[in-house]
Amino acid sequence: AYYSIDVISTLHPTLQVSLTAISGDPDLYMSVIYQRPNMTNAEYHATTFGSEEITVVNPLRTTYYIAVYGWNNCSFSITATYGDPLTLSAGQPYSDVIPTYNGLRFYRIHIETDPTKEPTGLTLALNAAVNGYADIFMQNDGTTASPDQKNGWSSLATSATGGKYIYISPKDTQACWYGLNCTYSVAVRARSYGEFRYTLTYYYGDDVVTLEPSVAFQAQVAKGSYTMFRSMISTSTKDISVSSTQFMGNVSLWAG
Repeated sequence: AYYSIDVISTLHPTLQVSLTAISGDPDLYMSVIYQRPNMTNAEYHATTFGSEEITVVNPLRTTYYIAVYGWNNCSFSITATYGDPLTLSAGQPYSDVIPTYNGLRFYRIHIETDPTKEPTGLTLALNAAVNGYADIFMQNDGTTASPDQKNGWSSLATSATGGKYIYISPKDTQACWYGLNCTYSVAVRARSYGEFRYTLTYYYGDDVVTLEPSVAFQAQVAKGSYTMFRSMISTSTKDISVSSTQFMGNVSLWAG
């Protein structure tokens, strides 16, 4: 089966083609050169078992040709989209899912701090619904964060844990804290087979982080400082338990 999509603007940072396998094992091929791409003539391909996904960072203004190859009788759905990434809100967890191994999702963070105050650092935390491998990338030089970036920040999967984070120090010379163009690009790459479900949260300064029930949030706090959290309680008839696990240092916990 063959398809195509016309990218009519270079202002959009990503093109994403998602193939959802309903039955069988379809593979995905894509090209800007060959109108009928295949195993040998394609610049992009995704050939794992089951669902597939291809992401192009900073796509060209051209036609992308797409082919789906079936190793057996297959049924599937296919979606091609391009556009601007979601802008995250400070302290608010955003839940998302990446359906395939090596799949990518993109986001933006816009920082608006008081220029009369010293910056206090920026933390981006990823918490997996089930333990799995994932990489996080951040960039603020005007390009889109990606696994191929040459600078910026990253946190790469080394173990199948439920949480990962990137902390940007207020003294980091790459960071920006003020101005209209102080925007960070974020990319999350799944390194687990099957669906990878997670929440993504960032905070800086005096932001209060909203905790989700029974979901651990990995964070850090500077000496002599506080990190603030809140939890929305829908009933007053049940007890609430709050606990912290220390990976380093010595912290105290207050609730009220």
